[in-house]
Amino acid sequence: MKIATLYASNVKRLSLAEISLDGKSITVAGKNENGKSSFIDSFLYALGGKKVIPSKVTTEGQTKTEIYLDLTEDFRIEKVITNDKTELRVRPLEDQSASYGSPQDICDKLFGDLTFDPLEFGKLKPAEQVEILKKFLPKDCDINGIDQKIALKFSLRTDVNKEFKKNDLAFKSMKQPKTNLPNKEISVAELSKQLTELNTQRNTKAELKKDIETLSKEVNQIKSEMERLQKEMDGKLQYIKQYKESFEKLPVYDPQIKALTEQIENAEEINKDIRYRNEYAKAENAAGDAKVKSDELTMAIEELRQQKLKIFSEANLPVKGLTFGEEGVLLDGIPYEQLSESRKLLTSMKIGMALNPQLKVMFTKHGNDFDDDRIRELFAMGDTEGYQLIVEKINPVEGLPYIVIENGLIKETSLKSVPHSSKTKNKEEVL
Repeated sequence: MKIATLYASNVKRLSLAEISLDGKSITVAGKNENGKSSFIDSFLYALGGKKVIPSKVTTEGQTKTEIYLDLTEDFRIEKVITNDKTELRVRPLEDQSASYGSPQDICDKLFGDLTFDPLEFGKLKPAEQVEILKKFLPKDCDINGIDQKIALKFSLRTDVNKEFKKNDLAFKSMKQPKTNLPNKEISVAELSKQLTELNTQRNTKAELKKDIETLSKEVNQIKSEMERLQKEMDGKLQYIKQYKESFEKLPVYDPQIKALTEQIENAEEINKDIRYRNEYAKAENAAGDAKVKSDELTMAIEELRQQKLKIFSEANLPVKGLTFGEEGVLLDGIPYEQLSESRKLLTSMKIGMALNPQLKVMFTKHGNDFDDDRIRELFAMGDTEGYQLIVEKINPVEGLPYIVIENGLIKETSLKSVPHSSKTKNKEEVL
């Protein structure tokens, strides 16, 4: 379904326009503030609801705006706007007995999103582009919730990665610890205790030796008095014998004392190495833990992104490979703003077509932003897909149908005008 004819009067700067389009694409040319935009607005006002129509539509000095559209599939849209009310009628041209409930509901169901401008889509901010594309997703799809979860996981992973990099850097900057170290630090206190005990025992032995020597001297001194002191000597000899037995039973303590002394002297150096080894292991474990957390968050983010891809694959998006989310609109993984101009144009055209599946018409006021070759490319796309384009541009494009608006009237056209009486034709006479 396309637009066949238009009659519009007193639409802002447009005084009167009567034209037969026959479903053809056209450029609407003319100088600024002469009625080009008002001509395009006539279509949108006729087909759209109250949210499309501004508070002041009627030309200054006039009291009534009239717009009549005949469509190529035998529908007529009639809209009359005055200061206090707006009247809308939708009727089939061949069946006068047909009746409708709400004419605006009919327009909304038939004509979709008429305000979508394929040439303006590329100029929108990524967030605005995303809002348009959300219309293609199932109503119960919580794409915002998924995006929020991804953002949260991404933020968490960023913090974890910072911790990982800090720990990993500290770990990698450390030297390998010495090998063959004890599992625990050496207890200097315990070794000192053992040393004290050995010194005590050694002193005891030394005292015993001294006693033996003293007694031996005394024995030598009293030998002359042997007879007199025989009994005393025998007793002392008995002591000597006992002391010698005790002395012989005790080990030689010097090697053990020397070994413990060396252990005590080396303990602090060994303990220093053990503490370093423990710090090294702690840094290694911290880096490993952070890496595990980062990998877990990466997997969670990937799972959420796969959910989005599944939603996109099941959604009826107009362009294969089109996705969107917190990163904006992507096509085959490439940001929309990085696409070639031709691919941007094709993508926005496909979106506009999908938004208007019934009325195959698209309007744009941004024709001046593109050169003539790009406009020809746009028209070729429309012809290929069976869509009618109405494009505002200051100058006509050579080789394309056009009208020129000047001072609110159609000054020139490559199409044919329709007589003024067309707006009052009966249903049976139109088309």
